[in-house]
Amino acid sequence: VLFRLTIDAVQDAPTCPSEFGGKSENGTFVIAEVTAELAGNAPPDFVVPLGPAAWRIPESTASLETSAAWTCFSTEQRLPYAILPGEQLAGKVVLDTDATSGRIAFQPGGFDGWEWTY
Repeated sequence: VLFRLTIDAVQDAPTCPSEFGGKSENGTFVIAEVTAELAGNAPPDFVVPLGPAAWRIPESTASLETSAAWTCFSTEQRLPYAILPGEQLAGKVVLDTDATSGRIAFQPGGFDGWEWTY
């Protein structure tokens, strides 16, 4: 397996559940706890984006990347923006949506990806 992505948990909340607090600008935070692994035998210039721009909520009409989502968790708690060969990373992806239920989709570069229901 070259690349593995696991959603360990997904929750939705109107306010950020971290010590930083904060209210969603669009109505609901969708918070995914993610683990990602990129094989060490991947080409050295092979990078997979993991940041908020690689994620979609098909049912949402709002901009998912807001200041409130960005400041919801510390840098150490958030999933890094990209993974390099040989790395295994874990962290949170926070999207700020107007959809109270639906699907969270990992679609880096707009390509087909994977979806999970929340």
